[in-house]
This record gives sequence, structure tokens and C-alpha cells, in this order.
Amino acid sequence: MQFTVPKFIEREAKIIGPLTFKQFLIIGIAGGISLLLYFVLPRAQLIIVVIFLIGGALVLIFVKIQGRSILVLLKDSFMFFSSPKLYIWERKKLPPKFLKLKKEKKLKPKEKKERASGIVITGGKLREVSTQLETKTK
Repeated sequence: MQFTVPKFIEREAKIIGPLTFKQFLIIGIAGGISLLLYFVLPRAQLIIVVIFLIGGALVLIFVKIQGRSILVLLKDSFMFFSSPKLYIWERKKLPPKFLKLKKEKKLKPKEKKERASGIVITGGKLREVSTQLETKTK
């Protein structure tokens, strides 16, 4: 027995003209807020606020970034930033690398200060740092 599979399953149904229910709801909320502001604000301020309000609603509805609507991006961003994050460092199981250091000729104390460019970690110190990282102690 064969069944027909409906096409365009991922699309939302267009309920009110070319708009889905969510889109119509956003425009309706922006229109309702604009209507309330009509009775509260002076005419010059009302025009500026309504332009931004309706413009923002239209951007939320019709603008897509990489095929995803701004509403979906805002929802995903909120979920990401509000969810707990746990970062765990695990030591990689790599064989240790040994460097052969060239023997330097003995320098005078003044020259040592001039040539010192960083911290030299000896084998014992390296083992101590590695142990501290593994056991999470200071």
C-alpha cells in the first residue's frame, strides 16, 4: 500500500493573505502599540516611534540571514546565552617532546640580564606544572 507524502512540510501555512499566523501576530502587536501611542504621544514623536516600531516589525518578519528568520536567530541566541556551559580540559595523550639545548658559554652577570628573553623551565619544574594541571591544584 502506497501513501502520498505531502510536499513542503517545512513551510508554515499562509493563513492571512501572504502572512503566516506568527507574522500577522507581530504586525498586529506593532499596530496595537502604535494605536495606543496615538492617544499618548504628540504627533511629531508619534510618527518617529511608529516608523521605528512598524519598521522593526517588518524586519523581524521578512529579513532572513543565511536562510533563517531573525526571530529564529533571536530565539537561538537567547537559548545559547542562557544555557549553562561547562568547559572541561583534558590532557592529550601525546608522547613528550625533548629539546636538546645547546651549551652556552658562560656569560658575565650583566650579559645574562641582557640575553634573558623568557623563563626556562627545567625537567623538575615541568613535571610539577604538569602535575598541577592534572590535579587542578595551585
